[in-house]
Amino acid sequence: MVCVEVNSTSHKLTVLAEWHDVINQEFSKANMKTTFFINGNNWRCIYNEPYVTMLRNSYKAGHQLASHTWGHKDVTSLTESEIDTQIGRLNDAFVRILGVKPKFFRPPYGKIDEKTATYIQEKWGLTILLWSDDSSDSVGKNTQKDSYDYYTGIASKSYNVARMTLSHETVEGSVLALQQGTVTNLVNAGIDLQTAATCLDMSPYEVVTGVFGERDDSWTCDGDEWIPATFVTQTSTTTTATGTSTSGTSTNTGTSISTSTTTTAATCAQTHTAASGDTCVKLGGRFGVTPEAIKAANSFIDCDNIWAWTPLCIPPGGTSSTTTATQTCVQTYTAGDNETCVKIANHFGLSEAAIRDANPYVNCNDIWRYTPVCIPPGGTSTTTSSAATSTSSQTCAQKYTADTGDTCAKIGNRFGLSEDAIRQANTFVNCSDIWKYTSICIPPGGSTQCKSTVTSQPGDNCQKLADRYHTTEALIKSWNSFLNCADVWAYTPITLYASC
Repeated sequence: MVCVEVNSTSHKLTVLAEWHDVINQEFSKANMKTTFFINGNNWRCIYNEPYVTMLRNSYKAGHQLASHTWGHKDVTSLTESEIDTQIGRLNDAFVRILGVKPKFFRPPYGKIDEKTATYIQEKWGLTILLWSDDSSDSVGKNTQKDSYDYYTGIASKSYNVARMTLSHETVEGSVLALQQGTVTNLVNAGIDLQTAATCLDMSPYEVVTGVFGERDDSWTCDGDEWIPATFVTQTSTTTTATGTSTSGTSTNTGTSISTSTTTTAATCAQTHTAASGDTCVKLGGRFGVTPEAIKAANSFIDCDNIWAWTPLCIPPGGTSSTTTATQTCVQTYTAGDNETCVKIANHFGLSEAAIRDANPYVNCNDIWRYTPVCIPPGGTSTTTSSAATSTSSQTCAQKYTADTGDTCAKIGNRFGLSEDAIRQANTFVNCSDIWKYTSICIPPGGSTQCKSTVTSQPGDNCQKLADRYHTTEALIKSWNSFLNCADVWAYTPITLYASC
């Protein structure tokens, strides 16, 4: 898999919009995706109409749009307040234009250090990306032939790990090479071109309003000051056995953008996040209501072209409306790829019928990724006072979120505990196959671990990192499961754990 990064700025606006659309179209024709890293005000303003249209077209096409700061500043040279302005002001523009905030960030010039990376990750929750392969179109190799030859070389190689390649949409030669056939050549070589989020199996956005905003006086690049905006999320009401309760509203401090709100009149049995390819007909069939009911509850949508990640109100009256507030869940599990009721039931020691009865809105043979699944009592998760039962008798020194490849033994080693201690505190887990994102109770008796982020250097591998930070190669790999230990890309943020 090759994840193609395209650096996008607001330079030469009309020409850029045309070139951006060419990139969009070339990838879309091949049914492939790319990632655009966006500036807010680098030569031209993100709020100019051609740029707004350009971004919305790529968003609707399923390409990823990510953060590259407001003004293309070297973040390692900025104060924390200045970093906040560079990230926060661009986030606000994303929400006004697209209704979402980006969850991925690439620092301008590829410059990042440990202190800055830690601040950005902890304050803003962003995944920091760099690249493994550079077309060098921004440093002299900028002709059509340069770019075409570069990607022809990529197509001729055999990769056993994902690669991140970098090009710039502001370089005409790179765009012309795309039209000449670089995407086609890569696809014909059997290379899967996907977004950075897909490569890393992560969500690209945080949904805020979920709708495209309407232009007003706040859509401006004037001035250097950032005044954080307030965005009101979609609000819905949830029907229970005893009445209705309002849910789903969150705000940030600043100026209210009323055009981003949606109607609150509809009563919703639940809120569903749309996936690519959803229509009112598909959703109606899935939730046992008519397409007209879906449209009536979500008047802002185009029923034949619902944008991915849009939060939708699912009205009562279908299969989902049978769920009431009396349903008891010992925990909520977030579905992964290719989940079924049978798989989830087997994992939690329950019957397929138990999972189906607790989640009547799901299609048991095709549970969508990221669907919250209620795990009812009666399975392996209900024995003893484990973290899964959420009882007050279980004492946890801290909570840990499991990563890919975690086992009770690995987690025990990380926190200075035995495998058996982790198992007893989390009786619902399969110690040999702990699912990613599972909340793990870390019991007392070990060493409290603090997380830090460092940056790899050119020529690093896992053993060099382990020697430098006084740990083991195995732990470096377990903490950073995405790493190819023999080929650690320079300036990659590396997660470490150490006793506090």
